[in-house]
Amino acid sequence: MPTKAAWPELGLGFSGLVETRAGLVDYRLYAVNGVNLDFEFEGEVAAEPDGNSTVGVSKFEAEFAPSRGGFSNDLNGNKAITGRLGLLPEPGQEFAVSGYYGRYTPDFMDSESVWSVAVDGLHTFGGFEFEYEVVHTDWGNIEDVSASFARAAVDKEVEAKVSAEGGETTEIVSEITLGGLAESRTGYWIEARYPFWPKALDNTFLGRGFGNPSLEPTVRMEQVVIRNRITGIEFSNRQITELDKEKSSIVNRATLGLAYRPVPDWVISFATEYTWTDEQTLAGLTNFVPAGENEDSVLAFSTGVAYTF
Repeated sequence: MPTKAAWPELGLGFSGLVETRAGLVDYRLYAVNGVNLDFEFEGEVAAEPDGNSTVGVSKFEAEFAPSRGGFSNDLNGNKAITGRLGLLPEPGQEFAVSGYYGRYTPDFMDSESVWSVAVDGLHTFGGFEFEYEVVHTDWGNIEDVSASFARAAVDKEVEAKVSAEGGETTEIVSEITLGGLAESRTGYWIEARYPFWPKALDNTFLGRGFGNPSLEPTVRMEQVVIRNRITGIEFSNRQITELDKEKSSIVNRATLGLAYRPVPDWVISFATEYTWTDEQTLAGLTNFVPAGENEDSVLAFSTGVAYTF
């Protein structure tokens, strides 16, 4: 996903369970505000000599990146549709498909949509739990989106015609930076867990007073292929002068963790994560990992607490 964490969005929908001969069917369907493009503008006007005259130069910088839908209002006036349909034939077994579709460009740009389709599942065999998900996300024609954004930004924010002293012409130079916008992303993760509880821990502080504690060692592998990621676009007088694009990047992560559940609804987890890429740097490719310009791999440690109520 293009955001740094879970992707909550404000919306309205319905969900439920239906009992069938094949098992329980879990359905969910929602209309939400939809993903948006966040953008920032900076501009300055300067006079530069050009032979015997002075040329007014307007230098303009803009940055935009996709983000989850807003909670206060709908920034592009359109809704996204998202849903999931799952089959639970028996406890510990589940298979589901899900999807997302909606416009992500603001009103002042041409309409372009983002869509995702995913498959996920959970299967239990002999005490082992296997969980997985495969997701493909497509952002449409991002080159046209970049060009449309650049032209709209220049028209909107640099409208004044610069006329420096003695100057007869005006040049507008724009540099557009894109934060994580790629034509498509395809990724998967697969996780194996084995919940157990050693009797030797019954009389320790980990087991004393708890009815059904457990330990869950976990191994997880994940990979994302990012295709045609635009890293920068430069404009001069509303014409593209340079388009920086990475054809494809692969990001991998392996995780080894341990979860402790004193009761089923509480969990304390510890994990070590190793992330690496086929590119020269992880900077700009991953969330949360503060990779340097020349780091193509990072080792990280994490811990967390979660509970339900």
